[in-house]
Amino acid sequence: SLAMVQEIKEATRDLCKELKIVGLINIQFAVKDGALFVIEANPRASRTVPFISKFTDVPLAELAAQVMCGHPLPIVLRDTDYQSMVPPHMIAIKAPVMPFLKFPKMDPLLGPEMRSTGEVMATADCFEWALLKSYIAASTYLPTMGGLFVSVADRDKEAILPAVRLMHEAGFLIKATAGTHWFLQAHGIDSQRVNKVREGTPHVLDLIDQGKVHIMFNTVLGSTSVHDSHLFRKKALAKGIPYFTSVSAIRALAKAVSKKKDEGVVSVISLQDMHRSKNTEHTW
Repeated sequence: SLAMVQEIKEATRDLCKELKIVGLINIQFAVKDGALFVIEANPRASRTVPFISKFTDVPLAELAAQVMCGHPLPIVLRDTDYQSMVPPHMIAIKAPVMPFLKFPKMDPLLGPEMRSTGEVMATADCFEWALLKSYIAASTYLPTMGGLFVSVADRDKEAILPAVRLMHEAGFLIKATAGTHWFLQAHGIDSQRVNKVREGTPHVLDLIDQGKVHIMFNTVLGSTSVHDSHLFRKKALAKGIPYFTSVSAIRALAKAVSKKKDEGVVSVISLQDMHRSKNTEHTW
């Protein structure tokens, strides 16, 4: 929300003044249930600096270097329209690039540690198109039809229901493990029940080998679930099947796929053209 953005700005300003920061600072914020938390603050640049500079066309590293060399901030910013530097009607997404294909023995289940080896930038005039572009740039190609395998923890079933409904309405054939299958059926979404690996064949690995699964939604809770789903996570990785393990990613992805299904081809605009059009409205 705009109120939270303002709170983040004020918290940043207070931190910098108290820490006597001159130049750049990298702050990790988290927002949970409407409350702002500071995870860490490092007095240095980060990979976010070139990302923001590309999107805004403001040379942040150059400006920071001038300030660190003793030039007064008002003089440094004299020719920079930093108050309105964000291109209007535009969304920019920085998405991680994961190294799992190069390390086939690694479990692709994500946790709190840093596992990405790089990132990509994608821009569009709405969140869904920017998200789709970010996946393409990171070499993750999302299908617009085919089989969707769903197996989620009980705590996540209600939360992912709208996403699965969107995918079903977009024409995907839903395949789900027993608990998820019965939950979806109870909420009016047809699905095919699929065995977990330990329940015997035909199970999800068989469907993947037969080319009947094209995208996967899987959240886990507890060591047993992590162990049970390990094999089909690895199989999805080997087959290049997009695989999503968090509720937020699943919900965002479903909206993006639905939009692509409705509107068609992803369009492209150069950064230079985007910056030239800051003061005009465009749709890409």
